[in-house]
Order: sequence, then C-alpha cells, then structure tokens
Amino acid sequence: MEEVCALSFCHIVKQSKTNIVALYQVTVKKQWFSAGQVIEPGMSVQVSSMMIADPILINGGQLVRDAFLRIYGVDLQQMNALNGLILESKRIG
Repeated sequence: MEEVCALSFCHIVKQSKTNIVALYQVTVKKQWFSAGQVIEPGMSVQVSSMMIADPILINGGQLVRDAFLRIYGVDLQQMNALNGLILESKRIG
C-alpha cells in the first residue's frame, strides 16, 4: 500500500513487518589527516540500512559519509577515508 501526503515530494511506503532494518555503528579505528580535516579513533556514528551488508561498502559508503558530515562536519570521501582500514563497522541491531 502506498500513501502520498499533501506535498508531492513526501512519499511514504507502508512496509510489512517482515522487512529487516539493520543498525550499524561505524567507528574510526586510526587517526587520519587529509584535505585539511582530521578524524580521531573513537569517533563513531550509527546508520540504519535496509540492506544487511557493511554500510561502508554499500553505495560507496554514502550513508556513512552523510552521517559523519552531519555529526562531525568531516567529509570522509574527500579525505579518502571511506574504507575498512580507517573505519570499522559493527552490526548492533
């Protein structure tokens, strides 16, 4: 079933109870300096995804990039830090 609210860009899809949403915690493993920005070990964000796979690898890490940009103001893609050497992801839900 689909519902469309009054604004055309607002589109809500009702989902069945069988859908799984995975929650991941992505943490910086090592200090990294690049592009005039720095990330430190222990900095972390939580991201949710409908896909049960590493969010660092899904869609070029866009969920992780957006979360770090929103919370810490650092662009991991610009820093070339969207990889498993710098970041660690752990499924927590």
